[in-house]
Amino acid sequence: MKNSMKKVIALCACLVLVLCGCQKEKVENVSIMVPQGAPSLALLPMYENEAITINNVSGTDLLSAEFAKKDSSVDLLIAPLNIGVKMMQENDTSFRLASILTWGNLYLVANENAQENDPIIAFGEHAVPGKILKTLYPEREISFLQTMPDVQAQLLAGKYNVALLAEPVASATIAKAKKQNINLSITADLQKLYQQQQNTKELGFPQAAIFVKEGSEKKVHNLLEQIETFVNHPLDKEQVKTYINQVGAEKLGIPNADIAVASWDRQNIRFRYASDMKEELASYLDLFKLTFNDSMLMQK
Repeated sequence: MKNSMKKVIALCACLVLVLCGCQKEKVENVSIMVPQGAPSLALLPMYENEAITINNVSGTDLLSAEFAKKDSSVDLLIAPLNIGVKMMQENDTSFRLASILTWGNLYLVANENAQENDPIIAFGEHAVPGKILKTLYPEREISFLQTMPDVQAQLLAGKYNVALLAEPVASATIAKAKKQNINLSITADLQKLYQQQQNTKELGFPQAAIFVKEGSEKKVHNLLEQIETFVNHPLDKEQVKTYINQVGAEKLGIPNADIAVASWDRQNIRFRYASDMKEELASYLDLFKLTFNDSMLMQK
């Protein structure tokens, strides 16, 4: 009887250990800075967690400034890969590269009158959009404006037949044009063209990356796993719409929940650890005359 009781107690103890091991550890007191648009959508389930502070920013100025701070209070910084690597190359930051989060969301949108070699109106001349566009279309006439809304306005006004736009704005522009009886469509996927030109395994190019402040690695470990789980699993459209409506489309920097969901696949939000993507990183960074090395990676 005593032996049987001991076996029951031992079994119960094992079950408790298994159950405890299966429970996901909580994320506590983590600060994140993320640009609006596709990268912010990767964090949707995290906005409701009171222990996580998320600062959505427009443009790259605040991101660059945060990289340069010696006493940054941000644990996890999401930014264009080339910006973070340039800062690391200059030994000017305490952040290290953890993963790639988005793989490009750039498309050519054209009206029904467009011809093969029409000039392209675009944005981001000295940033990723301009670099990718000029790499893929070296002989094409390209004009640049300051912002994507400026480009959108020129296309809708018929001043240009072809424009570079990023999702989900590309889909929103096509929908807006339809209401004005203008027929627009996506005519080129720059991610596919880049993959064909560079012969990469991964579709697209490593655009937005997750950088972790040195000393915060353990603190963000569970958070990184949660982000990976959310973006790499099949999309629950209704849940995503609920998340977006709770956070607010304006804060996220997107047109609305319906368009964000409809264009989700074209936003190429995929979590990949940087340590598994070294070849893709090196090839992409070479476009910016930047060199990748292992010292830039977050220490696990």
